[in-house]
Amino acid sequence: MKRNAEVPMVTCPKCGNKEKETEFSQERGMCCRCWSYLAPEVGGTDHGVLMEKVHTGTEGCRSMRIRPRGFCGDIVEVNERVSYWGDPKGKWTVSVTWGSGGKDGTLDELRSAANFCIAVAHAVQVATAWKVGRS
Repeated sequence: MKRNAEVPMVTCPKCGNKEKETEFSQERGMCCRCWSYLAPEVGGTDHGVLMEKVHTGTEGCRSMRIRPRGFCGDIVEVNERVSYWGDPKGKWTVSVTWGSGGKDGTLDELRSAANFCIAVAHAVQVATAWKVGRS
């Protein structure tokens, strides 16, 4: 049985994750996961230990996805919604949700956990600011 040749890998300068050379974009200078957060079109921001992107939907509702360093995808989310049930003006609610997600192996266990805690604390601060701004 013939083995496939080793696939050349490139390390992303943003997250440190190893990416196949064929899937890494040299002109962007980062892997596809980082680009999905940091592209100007998605409103992405790099905060060092975490990346975030904010989306404004219909009726001005906002949502934020946060990806801590050391994780594969967005783990922490802040969502803002308006509910018209029983209130003709609408009542704004803000929620913070999170999941365990999957680590990408670029950081050790403790550093990944610390980045996750920072991301949750950041999400709570954003949710508080959004809620106060709608009051």
